[in-house]
Amino acid sequence: MTLQFVRSPKYAEKRKVSDVDWIGIGLLAVTVGSLQFILERGHEEDWFESGMIVAFTVAAILGFILFLWRELTFKYPIVELRVLKNGNLRIGTVMSFVLGFGLYGSTFIVPLYTQSILGWTALQSGALMIPAALTTAFMMPIIGRLLTKGAKQQILVSLGLFIFFVYSFWGYKILTPDTSKDAFFWMLIVRGAGLGLLFIPITSLSLSTLKGQKLARSSFHRNDETAGRIFRDCSHYHFHCECRPEIQE
Repeated sequence: MTLQFVRSPKYAEKRKVSDVDWIGIGLLAVTVGSLQFILERGHEEDWFESGMIVAFTVAAILGFILFLWRELTFKYPIVELRVLKNGNLRIGTVMSFVLGFGLYGSTFIVPLYTQSILGWTALQSGALMIPAALTTAFMMPIIGRLLTKGAKQQILVSLGLFIFFVYSFWGYKILTPDTSKDAFFWMLIVRGAGLGLLFIPITSLSLSTLKGQKLARSSFHRNDETAGRIFRDCSHYHFHCECRPEIQE
């Protein structure tokens, strides 16, 4: 059905194979692949005590620098960095990174905490996150309706960030080795409401002033998953290397 009915808008003519940014694709693969390996295996290899992790770190840094140079100088870049001249897109890119920390990071750290510290099963930890997910899903059509009626994205995003700050501070105050199951419910409901206020408004704010080809080229700037992966692995390292020994003592 997609192939039959969905048509891509013709913002530009098709280019020759020789115009494809093959070097940019290769540099992007080296950079992202090296970074992912570092984040996935770093805690197992004792981070920079491992020569392999150091080698991949150097590859990621050099690959990233060369990638930026390539994309800013090549006529047909695989990733159009020049669209970041748009102020709304710059702000949206930063905000989506922050959103990734909150979404993927907290989705990882709360179940890790409940299973490792409180001794819950995986089923219990997963069920704990359901009310927050339902709250986010419930909020999204409401936020969409508010946006269509003229609500400002900046106000909704600011409110969402404030609510998420309340959730974070709330969790910081109540999470202990003796925290009961009931203490999580309203805290996670607040988290779901905050995320619901962030998803759609951030995307809408980012793309609101882009048109045509620039709109298509801006899709890569949603980097919330990358931020979540970074936060997840840093949290994993901190939790197992610092928090667990203190609890065991």
